[in-house]
Amino acid sequence: GEEVNSSSDELLPLISPDGKTIYFVREGHPENLGFSKNAGDQDIWYSTLNEKGQWNPALNIGKPLNNLFYNALMSITPDGNSALLLGIYDSKYALENGFSLTQKTDSGWGFPTKINIQEFYNKSDHVNAFMANNGKVMLFALQRDDSYGDLDIYVSFLKLDKKWSVPQNLGNAINTLGKEISPFLA
Repeated sequence: GEEVNSSSDELLPLISPDGKTIYFVREGHPENLGFSKNAGDQDIWYSTLNEKGQWNPALNIGKPLNNLFYNALMSITPDGNSALLLGIYDSKYALENGFSLTQKTDSGWGFPTKINIQEFYNKSDHVNAFMANNGKVMLFALQRDDSYGDLDIYVSFLKLDKKWSVPQNLGNAINTLGKEISPFLA
């Protein structure tokens, strides 16, 4: 309904583990931090479920998760206290290619910290990612030199030094000449 949906595009919906919050990306909305009539800005928004089982009006999640660039929440941990974000944030809120983690605090979400992925690159303008519930496996939809098609699904593992392994293509049993997107582990 209109508590969540708007005349703007709503993308990448993600339900919290307790089922009481929906996070999503809203593109080109006048209340986005980077709103421009000429740009496809994207901010993270959320809505909570009320005691009647209905969604409350959606709210912009604000800073530090949103800035003047493309923002997206990729996955959330089972306890709802950590989230995987698109992009690498710096102190000026500039965004680079890659991913970051944020932790929920008493006052909201903390400043995102960079995830160090060995030899990370993506040749496509599009990307998706998902962190497994154990926090030790990430799946990506990327285009790399060894891709079979437009976007392929890759896996990366958390190593003892807290860095992530080089993304490995899952092979042609899963990947095709087409576009594989939105990887997810249940």
